[in-house]
Amino acid sequence: MALETMKNNRYRIVRPLASGSTGEVYLVEDNLNNRQEVVLKLLHAYARPLTHDVQSASRAFRFEAGAISQLNHPNILPCSIMALRR
Repeated sequence: MALETMKNNRYRIVRPLASGSTGEVYLVEDNLNNRQEVVLKLLHAYARPLTHDVQSASRAFRFEAGAISQLNHPNILPCSIMALRR
């Protein structure tokens, strides 16, 4: 997957924000939503499926997205889309 454009050119990476043990986080432009800036998280398991347990990563990702969608605070971005791609 190219880092400049992703998901059928829907997102364009503006810059990386963070990297950790579970994945990488990017500031991206959403080309289907008037180039609105959003945050996109990519899990390491999908970048390197041979070295990680994809099912465990998928469960953890769903749990994290569910937990984030329950939060409501001005300093926390809402989780508007959750998608798994293999």
